Amino acid sequence: MATVRKKLNKHTAGNENFVEGSLNEFRDRFSSLEKHVRHVQAELEELQTLTTKLLDVGVAISSEIDLFSLLTRIIDEAKGLLHADKGTLYLVDPDKEELYFHVVDVDLLKEIRIKIDHSSIAGYVASTSEALNIPDVYKIDKTKPFKFNRKIDQKTGYRTKSMLTVPMVNRNGDITGAVQLINKKIDDEAVAFNARDQRILMSLASQAAVAIDNAQLYKEVTDLFDALVRFSASAIDERDPATAGHSRRVARFAAATARAMGCFSEEEISELEYSAWLHDVGKIGVREHILVKENKLYPEELAKIRERFESVKLSEDVASLGKQTEILKRGGGSKEFAALAEELERKKAAVDMDFAFIERMNKPGFVKPQEAERIDAIAAKTFIDSDGEKHHCLLPREAEVLKIEKGNLTEEERRNMNSHVESSFKILSQIPFSKRLRHVPQFAACHHERIDGTGYPNQLRGDEIPLQGKILALVDVYDALTAQDRPYKPAIPVQRSLDILRMESESGKLDPEVLKVFLKNKIYELPDDADNISHIVSRTLKEA
Repeated sequence: MATVRKKLNKHTAGNENFVEGSLNEFRDRFSSLEKHVRHVQAELEELQTLTTKLLDVGVAISSEIDLFSLLTRIIDEAKGLLHADKGTLYLVDPDKEELYFHVVDVDLLKEIRIKIDHSSIAGYVASTSEALNIPDVYKIDKTKPFKFNRKIDQKTGYRTKSMLTVPMVNRNGDITGAVQLINKKIDDEAVAFNARDQRILMSLASQAAVAIDNAQLYKEVTDLFDALVRFSASAIDERDPATAGHSRRVARFAAATARAMGCFSEEEISELEYSAWLHDVGKIGVREHILVKENKLYPEELAKIRERFESVKLSEDVASLGKQTEILKRGGGSKEFAALAEELERKKAAVDMDFAFIERMNKPGFVKPQEAERIDAIAAKTFIDSDGEKHHCLLPREAEVLKIEKGNLTEEERRNMNSHVESSFKILSQIPFSKRLRHVPQFAACHHERIDGTGYPNQLRGDEIPLQGKILALVDVYDALTAQDRPYKPAIPVQRSLDILRMESESGKLDPEVLKVFLKNKIYELPDDADNISHIVSRTLKEA
């Protein structure tokens, strides 16, 4: 009995040991499984985060239209996603078959160009469309055709180690560039990029290539539109050599003033700049002879008056000759002939003095009451031509034109000239401007409006004129005052012009706040950074 009990206890102890061992084994397996689940869960969460970030990055870069900002953002986002220390984005220059740094994350580096061939890492990637993931660029297999240029590290003191370079391929399958990340950092230590990093960067590069294509296309369209605007405005300015460069200078002054005011976005400043370039586009409809008119009378009109006055002197010669005949018939003496000759010279001198006065009155300027009276007196004089017909020395229209009190244009001509503002608005309103430029017609049409309502074409007052229109009005006046000598007025010195702006502001015509910014920031001292477009336009028009 005792033996049986002993065997039973031994068997029970063995089962307990077996159960305990099995439980321990299950605990170990469960713990290992639990760790694996947590690891998988962490991987999933990381992948989900990466996916979300990739989507966010894709949305961000696809909405960016400024090329430089886009390229910079691509590198910043790639570095952030993959914890890279440095990054570079290369673009392809198809004309030279080279890559060039467009965004470089290394200080003080000048633009570097790389041949698209197998000798460099980026060149190899661009020429083969093959991604390169190099754990240590200082340990590249010597059998490989590409090499790492250590001169950059030697110059900057930076140690490049791990490098991941992938091609950018657009929707047409063309290589447009390469994205390169350097030194993945984990706990401040440079480690190699892994396969997942490579897949992520390839995905980002693919999105970037499409976004860059779109941005480049947008830039090309914008540059073309900008060139057309500038060339068209300059061509219109060139119709009158005295106003050449006016639109360019007004655009420069307007943009600088708006920027100094600090209340406009860059897009709003760009809109104002286009408005300034195009503010005189309506002058294309102003008759050429009015646009380039120098004096009150047109040259052919003054020539006719000159011929008429020569006829007056000729009629005096004929009359004097008749008197000489009468003296001869009477047997008069030399004294009569001398007196007659003196009288003739006096009359002809008076005619010359009248014509000299007309030439003086023909110049633009203010006409005094006594001068207007003398014009009327000359117009009332008559003479007999060789056919015996009676004529007035001045025609009624000629007399009225010479009596223009200010400037050199008649009321009809001034209306035609002033109509360029309405024409500008009509022309610009027909152009399908983008949303960011939708106010260009309105702003351009305000450059002759005045705060007190005395401007044209709509006699707007105060806040009825947008601030951009007030800026245009002021800088347009300034450039008109200080521009090169015009046939109808000399250029006014800068300080005198600024005094005129102050008087116009004090009288309620120009905006005092705009003038304050214009003066405080010395916008009037801006150099004329002409890109020679006026010379190009002038040469093109002459060749045409």
